[in-house]
Amino acid sequence: MVENTSKFDETEASILNNILEIKLELIEIENKFEDHRNGKSPPPFPYLIDAGNERTLVISEKIEKLIFIISRNLYDTNSSLYGKFTRLEWNRIVRKAFGPALAETDLNDNTLESATNVLDTVKKELTAYDSHKNSEEYSLGCILFEPTQLTDYQTFDFSIGPVRFESRDAWLQRKVTEEIISPVTVRRLLRRWDGERLRARPEGY
Repeated sequence: MVENTSKFDETEASILNNILEIKLELIEIENKFEDHRNGKSPPPFPYLIDAGNERTLVISEKIEKLIFIISRNLYDTNSSLYGKFTRLEWNRIVRKAFGPALAETDLNDNTLESATNVLDTVKKELTAYDSHKNSEEYSLGCILFEPTQLTDYQTFDFSIGPVRFESRDAWLQRKVTEEIISPVTVRRLLRRWDGERLRARPEGY
């Protein structure tokens, strides 16, 4: 799938502006704590984010929302993520990546170059996490038959009591024959099994 380059450029510019907003908000948080220490105001309600090396960074609700927006934009411009992570999972990963990056940045350097450095650090962490995710494999199963007993595992199906074992293609064909699922559902299932991202169906369909 070829990504829309112009859209990606616009999205990256938006992300950089979001990061600059985050840095300004971090300065504002520091000022609020300074006012509290001087007895000028109550302490701000803190949100904490892991900054690595047993450190935490105090952020605000506004920063939480900005990180969420960045997470969403990064997700929407990378179709390879769709089958690996839900939006909620991806947001947690991005949030975690932002902690160390924000802890190391110079808050007084409010330039696009500084925001780019933060984004590059975050992307590096996300790439490392994604690569680790690709190397993982999860399985749960048991041996019901020796391999020598199976002639063609793709078409081999059987039942044990109420439980039926069959390939998903065989299951789909059976449901079509039984007229349990519609042709539209069949097409959507096949597209989803091919890794496509489907739009939500209108209500009533």
